[in-house]
Amino acid sequence: MKILDYSSIPFEGGKLSLEDRIKGILRFGFSWVAEMKSQEVIVRYLSRVLDNKFTLLCNTTILDSSILIPLILIGPHGVTVMYNSAIKGVYRTKGETWTKLDNISRHYKPVKPNLVTRTTLMSRAIGTIFSSTGFAVEPEGVLVFTNIGAHVDTLRPAVRVILVDALERFGARMMQAQPSFEMEEVQAFVNTITEHLESEDEAESENGVVSKPAVSEYTESKTATTLSPLQKKMNFNRRQWILLGGIVIAEVVILLIFLVVIMLTA
Repeated sequence: MKILDYSSIPFEGGKLSLEDRIKGILRFGFSWVAEMKSQEVIVRYLSRVLDNKFTLLCNTTILDSSILIPLILIGPHGVTVMYNSAIKGVYRTKGETWTKLDNISRHYKPVKPNLVTRTTLMSRAIGTIFSSTGFAVEPEGVLVFTNIGAHVDTLRPAVRVILVDALERFGARMMQAQPSFEMEEVQAFVNTITEHLESEDEAESENGVVSKPAVSEYTESKTATTLSPLQKKMNFNRRQWILLGGIVIAEVVILLIFLVVIMLTA
């Protein structure tokens, strides 16, 4: 399986410098490390069964540079848009509903973010690219859970739901399935996505805008909280500002302790 990784911060198995770890958390949220490890699990399983007829695009930013697609698998089967999650717990999905079993009430309650809706929106976004270029291919949305502590009951879900123990079988079925597209078409699908990314980057460069990936915690609507002008300019959410403030406070405390030690030992 060929892998094209567009990650702005190379993860490399989690071997991150402190600077990159903080940068990733500030840019993508506190779940970023877990999400990237979750992606690596999927890549590892699929690489065992898929050959070079398949191409996996990782962390691509498309359309208006506000949607980050974690994984796009393109092959003779067609196009699969995958959203990965490392959450655990007992969930249920029917259509586009997404609920979690409450441990206290023992009832299923709606939870946010709605991962089914999120995956659906991502697959539709990729479908828009292909339809605009004249390709008759309908991307399939797949929601993948890589934590063994996750269980999902499904009833005609809007997207396919796969648990970690079924990942290798999922890849094997695609490998053994009757091809729906010739390799020339498969390469054209890959080129459609990569050329879109390149043209988007060039347009931003001409406008003096630096391209950057979107936050992995992509939401279906714009932020519901009112941000200060500084927050809008810095593009940080509330949790990221809290983390940044905590880091600054910690540095100040360390500096004060250092000064006190110097004064006492002088």
